[in-house]
Amino acid sequence: MVKRFILLFAFLIAGAAYSNEIPSKVSSVTVYSDRALVTRISDLALNVGTKSCTFTKLPASLIESSVRIKGAGTALVRIGDVDVRNVHLSTVQDPRVVELKNKIQKLVDEDQGLEDQLAVLKSREEFLKSIKLVAPTEISQQLYRGKINISTLRLTLEFIGKETEKIKTVTRSIKKRREEIERQMDAIEKELLELTPKKALEKKQVTVELEVIKAGNYHLELSYILRDASWLPVYEIRAYPEEETLELAYFGEVKQKSGENWQGVNLVLSTARPALGAVAPKLSPWYLNTIPSRKMARPVEKQSRNMMAQIDLETMEIPPPSQVLTTGLSVNFAITGLKNILSGEGSKKILITRERLPAKFSYVAVPKLSPHVYLNAQVENSTEYLFLSGKTNIFIGTDFVGKSHIGNIPPRDSLKVSLGVDEGIKVERKLVQKFKEKTGLFSKKEKVSYIYRIELQNFKSRPIEINVYDQIPVSQNKEIEIKDVAISPQFSSKQENGILRWQFVMQPKEKKKITLGFTVQYPRGRVPTGIF
Repeated sequence: MVKRFILLFAFLIAGAAYSNEIPSKVSSVTVYSDRALVTRISDLALNVGTKSCTFTKLPASLIESSVRIKGAGTALVRIGDVDVRNVHLSTVQDPRVVELKNKIQKLVDEDQGLEDQLAVLKSREEFLKSIKLVAPTEISQQLYRGKINISTLRLTLEFIGKETEKIKTVTRSIKKRREEIERQMDAIEKELLELTPKKALEKKQVTVELEVIKAGNYHLELSYILRDASWLPVYEIRAYPEEETLELAYFGEVKQKSGENWQGVNLVLSTARPALGAVAPKLSPWYLNTIPSRKMARPVEKQSRNMMAQIDLETMEIPPPSQVLTTGLSVNFAITGLKNILSGEGSKKILITRERLPAKFSYVAVPKLSPHVYLNAQVENSTEYLFLSGKTNIFIGTDFVGKSHIGNIPPRDSLKVSLGVDEGIKVERKLVQKFKEKTGLFSKKEKVSYIYRIELQNFKSRPIEINVYDQIPVSQNKEIEIKDVAISPQFSSKQENGILRWQFVMQPKEKKKITLGFTVQYPRGRVPTGIF
């Protein structure tokens, strides 16, 4: 197993030397949706004359045209030429690769130690086997001569049996651990192959020429944009209905595979899109022309099999199209404290803010479609932050409810959150009567009457506001009529598609009933579609 990594280790040994190399560290990073702006600093003590300073071991994904140099200090310096070039290294410098290499070495050392233990156990087992082979003859002679007794013989045999079993147990344990080591090394090897593509040995370096007019200290700053970095907004929403509040935790999910570690940096998450450029696009002429006509097949008009409208549990209307919100040119989130973002470590959640906001909680029941009551919350974004579109995990208190997605929510705008089923409120819908009216022999019409009853009960210890939705059928054929509509209590609103809404405030333990009745009249012998 050790041999399989000889080639892999071949390019993980030895380093590269640079002339005029200066020490530097990453001080701040601004992460965009698909790249990052990195600032490196180096503090120098300069003497009068010309000095060439080289920032080494920079990521290969550095965009050369983005390089900027500036400086300040007690020294008087004129910045001259700046040179950016690729450097092919004799070793992989990615910190994650180095970390994985060290893990492999530890696993190799452990496996070698286990192999040595197996060799010792095998020698002991062979020794015990040799005793068992010569024991029968030797024991018979000793018993015959009276030099050993049965008790001593029994103890000897028990010792051999226990030692043999112990050796087998330890051997099985060692083999199991070696199999686990094999699996771990396979996984590390795969990750190493992903982190070390053909350009893994390529880095960049930036050399700047300084003309020092007056000696002194100088703070040199290099900034550059690199790829292989991004961030996405994610959220955790925790609802507290009893307190009528909602806690929203706003995170940035940051990841980078640049090959350099950002340790102890000032981090900014930005909504700017530097990849789009700063110049507005120009329109091209929009020309129209004709093409030879073709005979088009007439579309077949299709009639819905179901007369009942689809009900949106949250808004009860067709949602508007997505909108792009703009607040100035961009929004930047300066993160509090110094952060560590390591190359290749996967996504890291960085807290932007955590806000506790007053919320209005209400319930929605659509008993025709679901036997459950759903809890909704509406909250105003009273913070200074723009909540960007992103995934969210939803909790009621400490209980996980599910996953969802929110759109862009600017300050002073409202956010609606669906919080799932609340078992503390019960709803049931029953068909209590279905009656087909008998008509005369010569009548050309048939009638079917329906009566439904909806029953609700609030088992919670506080008043709740609830919206209940149901519907009456809507005829799409002049030969079908909806008659004798009887609804109690009166609905709060009605849509043209027949959807009804009742809004109640229910006290603790209170019960409510809704009765809904109607008659469908249609031509004899022609059963209408959508009837139920």
